[in-house]
Amino acid sequence: VSQVFPPLRASHKMADDDYEEISEEEKLQIAQHFLLSSPPGQFSEVLADVKAIVPKHLLNDPMVAGIRRAFSLASPQLVPIDGSEQKLLLCMEAEVNATHYVDAGAGVVRSVDHLAGTAGSSGSALPKGFKADADKAPLQAALQAALQEYLEAHYVADAGVGVYHTDGALSIVIAGTKLNLRNYWAGSWNSSWQFDGTELTGKVKIRGHYFEDGNVQLQVEKDIPAITVARGSKQAEEVVKAISEAEQALQRGLEESYQSMSETTLQAIRRVMPITRTKMVWNLAAHRMTSQLKG
Repeated sequence: VSQVFPPLRASHKMADDDYEEISEEEKLQIAQHFLLSSPPGQFSEVLADVKAIVPKHLLNDPMVAGIRRAFSLASPQLVPIDGSEQKLLLCMEAEVNATHYVDAGAGVVRSVDHLAGTAGSSGSALPKGFKADADKAPLQAALQAALQEYLEAHYVADAGVGVYHTDGALSIVIAGTKLNLRNYWAGSWNSSWQFDGTELTGKVKIRGHYFEDGNVQLQVEKDIPAITVARGSKQAEEVVKAISEAEQALQRGLEESYQSMSETTLQAIRRVMPITRTKMVWNLAAHRMTSQLKG
């Protein structure tokens, strides 16, 4: 997979109304910036648009595969598994190497074609570093099952969850996307959690995109402070309960904020009435009469 350059702003000089041609490296950096900023579920659409405005050789297949991999690591994505209705969750915690990822639900490693956006049907054994210790394995399995039930109850169909063993702790990644491009909107909800056996910490990222006669994006990030979870036979259920309560609290807070926005935030930005405190009269005849009287 090709190296992905860090996103940078391209610069140009202007003299006598002529723009200096930017370098190919700068063009590639701009293209990468657009692709890594793709709205939920629209990487392919952005890719098609970007390819139309940059030289063809800049976005060759290895480069596109590398950018798509970086996009998946920054914003966890679900890709279909060949010959199956199941999907594989691509995220940093699941990556064994650039083209192989852990399937947490099946307990195997699958190959991934980043260019096609698909995962292989066959799986191989987990590497040593990705296997939970004997004392953590039962909790990992219980969390995977309980979180799958949580997704089925609270998330849309296109959602996935994985519980991974990383650095001696358990990492949980949840990703859900809902698209309605015919009606010009899309959204995603990603959350990542770390559980060391007693404390649970997390981060939630929400993105919304509405683009009918415009291009408006919402981006929300929320760090979840440490939550203590007692040990015991019901620990997996308690972890899922803590995640559910934190996510629901964030969703309620956003809903309340939007309900009051028109009465607070928007009014602070713009007056409801003009400075004359008189509403505009939308009557063409009246305005013509006023113009004639002034004349």
